[in-house]
Amino acid sequence: MPFKATGRSDMPSMRGAHDSGDVELRLNKKNDYLLPVNVVMPGDWEIRLIFWLNGQPVYHGSIRF
Repeated sequence: MPFKATGRSDMPSMRGAHDSGDVELRLNKKNDYLLPVNVVMPGDWEIRLIFWLNGQPVYHGSIRF
């Protein structure tokens, strides 16, 4: 695995109420990074990702849905 990747999911409108905390992404058999997200209620959600290389963050990003 070239990168270590961590992510967390949360609802921006209720910041902290449904925060998953930092979770390490896993690789599946096709070498895709996977992050389970538990969408517990309708509304706006955000996934924040950090990719690490040699212990240093090389990418920060977020996805809203």
